[in-house]
Amino acid sequence: MFQVLEHLDNFKEVLSKINNITTNKAKLLISIPHEEAVKLIRNKIRINDNPPIHVSRWNIETIKRLNGWEIKEYKYRRLKNSEVFNHLFYGIRTIKYPKTRNPIKILVCFIIALTKMGLKTPIEDQYFYLEKI
Repeated sequence: MFQVLEHLDNFKEVLSKINNITTNKAKLLISIPHEEAVKLIRNKIRINDNPPIHVSRWNIETIKRLNGWEIKEYKYRRLKNSEVFNHLFYGIRTIKYPKTRNPIKILVCFIIALTKMGLKTPIEDQYFYLEKI
């Protein structure tokens, strides 16, 4: 599940189905945005990160609560500048001109995203390697 879990409004149902179709020692890889990264991007582009963008928040403590799964490995990775730019650009475009195909408006979003790229704090994603117990 790469950048999926935080968008699901029925995550309990999805995880229940995963539990039903997997056996002991099954592996599950989950990637989610780091909470600090979500806050930073939200503040940079003045976006409210509530539904429909991210429906839920996940971190190591909430992942530990997944019934029947044990964390075998936890990592985080700093996003590349191009990935940060994509988050900014698409976030700004979604707010300012959703569904537009107007090249001038898209260029405006591109320029705004470039001006907001002066991020001092690293932006990170989290990766969880789980095993079913």
